[in-house]
Amino acid sequence: MAIIAITLLALFLWITFRSELKEQTMLSRGVARNNGWKKRTKSTITCQTCRNEIETAEESAYCEHCRQYI
Repeated sequence: MAIIAITLLALFLWITFRSELKEQTMLSRGVARNNGWKKRTKSTITCQTCRNEIETAEESAYCEHCRQYI
């Protein structure tokens, strides 16, 4: 019984980590972003000109105050 439980747990973990790796690879290539996927974590970027903090899920952001991409 314990062997079956360990095997099922290992299978679940393998499937979970495999899907996470696929998603991360897709995000790094930009394929997922073109299909409308977003990163899970959001970060805060500070504008160099006006010091406005912008929360974004992408690597770049648009500052409404300065009207420029950072």
